[in-house]
This record gives sequence, structure tokens and C-alpha cells, in this order.
Amino acid sequence: MEQEQYSASVKVEDTEEDRMMDEAQENSLMLVRGMYGKWLYRKSAADHIRRIQSEFPDARQRQAVLRAQGGVSFGAVFLCGLLLSVCGSAFTLLIGPDLQAILNAFYG
Repeated sequence: MEQEQYSASVKVEDTEEDRMMDEAQENSLMLVRGMYGKWLYRKSAADHIRRIQSEFPDARQRQAVLRAQGGVSFGAVFLCGLLLSVCGSAFTLLIGPDLQAILNAFYG
């Protein structure tokens, strides 16, 4: 006796309220990530400044060291840009030409 398999496909469309709630959740998550990143940066910078203050008690020498060690690390900016490009390209290659198949896998 063969068993028949039945598959029911029910398409439920998101309402406008659902879409607005999703956008609110995404925006809230971005806000929390940004606040955490700012906190992490401020903590790191404060630790760095405290270390320099303890090593260089003379105000002029301390200011010179802070100026020399402060600022943007262009190497880190380049590395982050490169990393984002490589990860984005790899993800694009993994998706392949059929984006709808990937979306169906995640959202049913």
C-alpha cells in the first residue's frame, strides 16, 4: 500500500501593520547596535587615554603622544572595506541566480 503525500501551500500576505512592525524591529535593532558600538568605542578610547595619562605625567608630552596616537587608522578602514566587499561578493555568489529560491527557503 502506497502512502500518498499531500502538501498544502498556503500563501499568507503580510499586512501593512506587519510590515510596519518589521521595519520598527529592524530600526530598533540598528539603534541598539549603534549604541553598543559607540559604547565600545568610548570605553576603548577612555582606556587608551588613561594609559597614556599614567605613562606621561607631563602635560605637553602627554598632548604630543595623544596627537601622535590619535586619529583614524586608514589601514583599518581599508581592511574593513575590503572585508565587506569580499563577504558581500561571497554571499552574492552563494545566492546564485535564483534569489526567489533562497527567499522561499527563509520565508516559506
